[in-house]
Amino acid sequence: IAIENVLLLNPTKGILQGGSASGRLYIRKLWGQPFQMGLSVDWIGDTMRAEDIHFWPFWSSDPSVLEYTKNNAIGIRSARNDNPHFSNIFMLGYNVGMEFVKNYFGITSKFKITNFDADMCRTGILISGETVTGQIANMTTQGTGISSSIGIFIISPANRVRLQASNLRFTDCQANGVRVDGEENWVALENIWVDNWDQSHVG
Repeated sequence: IAIENVLLLNPTKGILQGGSASGRLYIRKLWGQPFQMGLSVDWIGDTMRAEDIHFWPFWSSDPSVLEYTKNNAIGIRSARNDNPHFSNIFMLGYNVGMEFVKNYFGITSKFKITNFDADMCRTGILISGETVTGQIANMTTQGTGISSSIGIFIISPANRVRLQASNLRFTDCQANGVRVDGEENWVALENIWVDNWDQSHVG
């Protein structure tokens, strides 16, 4: 499956792949303003690539629309996928920029994220599936105005997660730059800069 040069002005859900195994998926130049889900990928048994993705208020910057996406929308969700590659991604005003979950088919293993900017997202990267593994290089967040915002969040019951990340900058996080819950998680961070965190005083 190849999807290239697509504009999604105001769909509730953008591109959903799942329900049966796909060998490969290639997405390039995807932008728009999905309201609940931008890209959902599940059950890809071989390396997929998604690059040059830009979710931003292209359709409407009405405050009620932005409030809805801030509280409900997920930019990219990945479930049962092997070695997916994500690069050059920008999200503005989403509840979750990228999420890695566990479902009936399994989890995401060996994900790679390069050049990711989560601007005014409540959570930049959320890992909620146990035994997820991955690497991140070059990530920034700006959480201004988003309550309890977190740059990278490994949330219980995500146990035994393995994550390596380098070149990270988390600015104006209302809560944490990086938060790790769950058990037996292994996280290696290199060259990380966190400023103006815990502005909501939630610890």
